[in-house]
This record gives sequence, C-alpha cells and structure tokens, in this order.
Amino acid sequence: MVYLEKAFHKHKLDYGSLSDFHPIQGSEVEIVSEETYQINIEWVKNFALGVGIIPVFTNNESDCVGVFSSSPLKGKIVLMNHGEADFTPRFSSISSFITQINPIVGDWHNLPAEAFDYPIKDDFTIHQELLLDCWKLIDQNTFDSEEHRALICQTAAFLTLPSALDTLLPFLKDRNPQIVDKVAWLLGVFHQYTPAQPLIADLVKTRYKHHYLREHFYNGLFAKKRIWKKLFGK
Repeated sequence: MVYLEKAFHKHKLDYGSLSDFHPIQGSEVEIVSEETYQINIEWVKNFALGVGIIPVFTNNESDCVGVFSSSPLKGKIVLMNHGEADFTPRFSSISSFITQINPIVGDWHNLPAEAFDYPIKDDFTIHQELLLDCWKLIDQNTFDSEEHRALICQTAAFLTLPSALDTLLPFLKDRNPQIVDKVAWLLGVFHQYTPAQPLIADLVKTRYKHHYLREHFYNGLFAKKRIWKKLFGK
C-alpha cells in the first residue's frame, strides 16, 4: 500500500493509525486497492470541495471512507457514496472510525447511530476551534464551489452543541437544498428540536410533501398516515 503511505506522509497524517484495523470475520470493509484509490481521487476532484480527501477504506461497492487531508477538516473522516455528493464528516479521526468498525459485521452502513462522532450529541463534546473556522469561512463567503459551501455549512451544523441549535435555523431557508435537507434532518429528526417545528412544517407543505424525511420529522408528527387518522379517525 505504498500509494496510501505516500499520501499520508505527504499530508502529514498518521499512517501508523491504520495498524489498528483488524476487522472481524464477516466484515466487508478493507483498505482500498490502488485502483479504487485512484478512481475515488478523481471522483472527488469533480466537486471542487476546497479541501483534499484521501480514500482509505472501501466496501468493494461504490462506497468509500476517506480522511480529509487539509485544513480546516484535516484528519476528520468522511463516508463517501458515489450516488450522493455528501461530504459531511462523521468521525473525528481514523482511530475513532477503526474503533467502531472493527467489531462490525458488514460495513459502516451497519453502525448504530451512537457510533458516529458527528453530529454532536451533547454539550460536553466540544470542537470549538473547528466550529469557529467553519463560521469564519461562512462569513467570508469565498467558496470554491457550491459543494464547498455545503460541506462547510453542514460541518458547522454537525458540530453545533444542542444548546446552540437556534443558530442553525437560518439554514432551513438556505438557497442550497442539500444544506436545507441536512439541517432539517439534524433539527427535526436527530435532535427533535422543537423551535424548528414551524419552519419544518412549512417545508413539509412544499419541499417535503412527498419526501421520505416527512415520515421521520418529530417521530412522525407530519407523517401522512397520522394526518389522515387525525382527519378521518382511521
């Protein structure tokens, strides 16, 4: 895996952390081959993310796990799916990802919700420096692409403490539907944040009228079946 070792050393990442990767029998996760590595390097280039990503793990399908190789996200872990351009980081480090994936049968799609480092679940897990860096970039608004902007906005959202979720409400009216979807899921599904209900209710009438997220907001509050039952008692 010389190709991977060179990439890690070039960007001053800890290649030794991969030595802890010992998946159990039944795991579908493995270190990327050189071919898969190159394919994903080229794929990521299509998005002008403003940061580099090194592909590290694969499930031998179209999915890949990568590590960010440049600031402000350097060292954070992204789960990449070629069917969806979502690069929001989900783990704080390679070591954190390996700890969670080693005992899992299948791949990272089989991880329980509590296994992920991001979104932040409580007010005791603080990534203040990275969060501030993200907000500085948002305020400067000098992004390489709309995908770059989405990445930084969504990262800021995922790093926001539960006690500060009100700062994310403007994202529900953002021009980028990817940001709207990610923050709507975060506030209405993950955190069940009550103050966001009116804004999400408005979105249910328009954007989410036939969207899968509608069924999941606030434990099904806006689900079509529940509304039908309320109207007709069935």
